[in-house]
Amino acid sequence: MSNLKVFEQILELQKAEAEADKRSPKQKIADFDELAENRKHFEDRIRRDERDERNWIEYAQWEESQKEFARARTVWKRAVEFNNQKQCIWLNYAEFEMKNGYTNLAREVWDRAVALFPRADRFWEKYIEMEMVRGSDSCARQIFERWMAFMPDQKTWFFYIRFLKHRKEEAERVREAYERFIECHPKVVNAWIDYAKFELEPDGLRSRSVYERAVDELADHDEADKLFLAFAEFEQYHVREPRRARAVYKSALDHVPKERAKEMHREFIEFERQHGDKEGLEDALAAFKKHYGDEEGLIKVANAKRQLFDFGPVRNSLDGSDDKKRKVSPDE
Repeated sequence: MSNLKVFEQILELQKAEAEADKRSPKQKIADFDELAENRKHFEDRIRRDERDERNWIEYAQWEESQKEFARARTVWKRAVEFNNQKQCIWLNYAEFEMKNGYTNLAREVWDRAVALFPRADRFWEKYIEMEMVRGSDSCARQIFERWMAFMPDQKTWFFYIRFLKHRKEEAERVREAYERFIECHPKVVNAWIDYAKFELEPDGLRSRSVYERAVDELADHDEADKLFLAFAEFEQYHVREPRRARAVYKSALDHVPKERAKEMHREFIEFERQHGDKEGLEDALAAFKKHYGDEEGLIKVANAKRQLFDFGPVRNSLDGSDDKKRKVSPDE
């Protein structure tokens, strides 16, 4: 190839590069103009109606899509200044900081949001979720503690206690949470039952104490039947104290209205079949008939009494030797 040919090729290459250099700035200017035009469009929308949260959210999200995080943050800050009572703006603002890795800035936003809306559960939940995902259980627990100070609903207390149990917190911390729960919501039967079950180990004494306190508080509650049944089962099966269980059943039948006590009566009849004597079982059957009668076939006392003589020795222990025997149902 001659030197002339080489020289011509070099000139053509230089010319092409020069043309490319000329086009490139024009393209950048066009991009800049387009960005400026879009920003003007969003600013005009805000000027027309700065109280419409959609204008702010779409503007900030557009800046984020351009990877202009500083500009997006400025929009969010302006948005909460003009619309600080719009929860959706705070939520989107915090999530913007979270998903782009600005954890400390996200904490600042969540802190401001929960202070402004202490009854908005989703803010607390999202804040705690962020810390849990990061593996910062201590921070999550601190946020829970701040939340509990506002005496939230029972769902939130159960959520907090599950969090403590799942992370194998020391028993005293869980116990303290239960105590605060029942202080905040003393009429929630399930809270007392859950607390008592937590205290089953090692010997059940703490559990019995919780049940006794619950009965004192809730003996005449609409859901007292659930409490008494749980208490009786505890005495009967967990600590194997049939005398105490019988006392619980009898107390329950004195307090629970008969329209809610049918299942309690059935359980008591079965209890007497397993742990009582002939006289006790007859009394339980007679009490059932007195309250519910025969008209709906709920109980057939004659048949039930006849079955008494088929039981053999009435079981007086809890060794399980008669567990396979057929139960006497009030329906027989």
